[in-house]
Amino acid sequence: MDDGYLLRNSESLYFARVDPDHAIVLFNISNEKAQKCIRDGDYMEALHMFKLALSFKLPDTLKSLIHLEIAKLLVILKNYQGAREAAYISINFEPSFEALKLMFNIILKSEGPNVALSNWLHFYREYTSNEEISIYSLHEIVVLIINYKGHLSLF
Repeated sequence: MDDGYLLRNSESLYFARVDPDHAIVLFNISNEKAQKCIRDGDYMEALHMFKLALSFKLPDTLKSLIHLEIAKLLVILKNYQGAREAAYISINFEPSFEALKLMFNIILKSEGPNVALSNWLHFYREYTSNEEISIYSLHEIVVLIINYKGHLSLF
């Protein structure tokens, strides 16, 4: 039985939605397929695989990672609003500096440095108790803005 069959089989999908162990197995299969799709440039199929995995009974850590991957794909597809929402969901499941930095870059590209900095300050204050995030200072974000083409005059 090939791995793809497990992702198409309704019984297998049902168990992935109710049984965490089965969910991890199917998540690994769908993640592998999604990564292959990304390498092949088939971003829509990769999104489909990630969305399928979100229906599984997975721990918040994996759901956070899936939303982060979806956000990255949506940036590639230039859907900044969708990418921002996916990054925000990722942050809500499990805050990480990678998710905050991605969200900051999405806002920087789509809405400019002032809105991005304002959003960063909001999230930074909200998540400073998170050890991974608190080790990074506002300095790193200012450097990102300075490196953002055409906005050196802000400082």
